[in-house]
Amino acid sequence: MSVSPLETIASKIESGRLLQATRLIARLPAGLAGQPQTRFLAALCAWRLGRIDQAVEWLEGLVRSADPVRVNAWCLLVELHHFRGAHQEHETLLGQPGPWQHDPRHRLFTARRIARTDRAAAIEHLRPLWQPQIPLPLRRIAGFEAVAWLDRLERYDEAFQLATDLHRETTPPFDLPRFLAGFRQQQHLLSRDRCWFEPKVEPVGQTALIVGLPRSGTTLLEQMLDRHPAVGGIGEYEGIDVVAEGLIRAGVWPLRIGYLPADVGHSLQREYLEGARELAQPGSGWTLDKSLATWQWWPAVAAILPGAVCLHLARDPRDLAISQFLSDLDPIDKGWTASFDGLRAVLGAEQQLSDLACRRLGLPVIRLTYETLVQSPEETVRSVLSGLELPFDPVVLHPEQNVRSAVTLSHAQVRQPVHARSVGRWKKYSFAWDARWDRLVEQHQDLPVARVAGGDPPG
Repeated sequence: MSVSPLETIASKIESGRLLQATRLIARLPAGLAGQPQTRFLAALCAWRLGRIDQAVEWLEGLVRSADPVRVNAWCLLVELHHFRGAHQEHETLLGQPGPWQHDPRHRLFTARRIARTDRAAAIEHLRPLWQPQIPLPLRRIAGFEAVAWLDRLERYDEAFQLATDLHRETTPPFDLPRFLAGFRQQQHLLSRDRCWFEPKVEPVGQTALIVGLPRSGTTLLEQMLDRHPAVGGIGEYEGIDVVAEGLIRAGVWPLRIGYLPADVGHSLQREYLEGARELAQPGSGWTLDKSLATWQWWPAVAAILPGAVCLHLARDPRDLAISQFLSDLDPIDKGWTASFDGLRAVLGAEQQLSDLACRRLGLPVIRLTYETLVQSPEETVRSVLSGLELPFDPVVLHPEQNVRSAVTLSHAQVRQPVHARSVGRWKKYSFAWDARWDRLVEQHQDLPVARVAGGDPPG
């Protein structure tokens, strides 16, 4: 059965290939490109790529139309204003009559408005949405919204129990041993005295990647550095996934990377760099990629983007784990966050893999922790900018003034001045920890917060 162009585009968006989807939309014939559903998909891409004004313009036009897609357009527009903290626009849309008032998502958006002044009332308003008869995606979103509000109300036992129930009821089975197997292979290769391959491509310049797990502070760091006039934050760019898929397709990942044909390596590098430059703000020298997948592909970065500066961001594993457990992360891709056994296993794998990569792959790496970033922001960001050979600019200390919205779970935090209130959050859930976490905590506390001069050269 043939797949329509719009189905292909929707599939690209669902898998996070936003730039590819945008390019496909641009190549559609005029008749198809002008259809309401196409414009809706284009607006969705624009929003998630940080092109807010463009997304708003398209969505407002669709909301005014008579096409059935206007309900989804209205919902996306409300969501957009919520993420960017535009409360007045959010309020105006909620008061706008239309068919969306009968959509169950309307209750979610109304609860978010109520939560600005009364979180307890918002939880009660939201409660009907985390019942079994509600479709799983909406049920999960609504449930984790309530988890966050319970946490802010210091109702920690209730927040933890609701998150536990949501994970059990909405997270499909996750094959943790299979997920970890690939990292163990990388760890084995990285444990050798020297890197097992030599890049076939030239080093890249003015390319930086933030490497860290979800909820480790990657959005905050990106929003801070993006304010520097010489840095262009490109969000969670799909480029590193495309690079990794190219290595897998070539049959060289990870053991035979050294046998990658040079022309394939150059093609993958060119594709990554062209996409990154397309997403960066005009005039910025450095591109800054905060893909949350990069930690899984350290050797791919070294093989295809040698010379790229990696900003490795770590966080106290207990703070990191509780933040992930209480958050609505992708239940399929990140199903390991549904249990503390899974969290501990993956956090340990990332910690070991990244430590080995920093020492073995020859990449310039700047290591920092979430704790130093929020407790000593100026000193920490000065060190990062120095590693990028850029002068300090005080605007980086005010990520809350960044006009480019963050489309992540951390959107609310980065709209506030830098603060350290989340350090030590794990203590509020002291019942969740035991001695099995001690080793991870000790290793985190021993992390050097300094530039690593590239480790051993590859090859």
